[in-house]
Amino acid sequence: MSPLTAVFVLSGLCLIATALGLLWRLRQGRLVRNRSQQTPPWHPATTTADPVLGRLGLRATIVQMSTDVCAHCPSVRRSLTAISAADPDIAFVEIDVGSDLDTARRYGIRRTPTVLFFDAHGSQAGRVEGPATQSRYRELIDDLLATGAEHTAGIEGSRGGSYGR
Repeated sequence: MSPLTAVFVLSGLCLIATALGLLWRLRQGRLVRNRSQQTPPWHPATTTADPVLGRLGLRATIVQMSTDVCAHCPSVRRSLTAISAADPDIAFVEIDVGSDLDTARRYGIRRTPTVLFFDAHGSQAGRVEGPATQSRYRELIDDLLATGAEHTAGIEGSRGGSYGR
């Protein structure tokens, strides 16, 4: 291989790697909304067995899926704990996917940290894969609560009355 060809091949590989790295970085901490507004079935056996649905907050629930080897998980945990401590109607649940593989599979967890957002009735409203700042999480939660209030106004449910608590 001639030196000029080698330079072109290495330059091309560098450009591809840079493009992939930028794409990956853009996807970090981005909210992916759940388009389905279906309410999960409230069967007592599934609700108490599911570590998420068994601990819903009054307005929202934030679930952090983490592992022991995750470098970003402790900072994400501190951010989400602070947010839930500031609002008693928002519950925070952390699940170690290494010890609870069934839950990880049920919610389609492919990497950690993954943060799932649930509305007051247990419907998954969105998810963030990768780390984000505390202000970004707060912004996402406020946005989800605002849009969730629009979707659930006046809906009656099987949990005993109005979802709008």
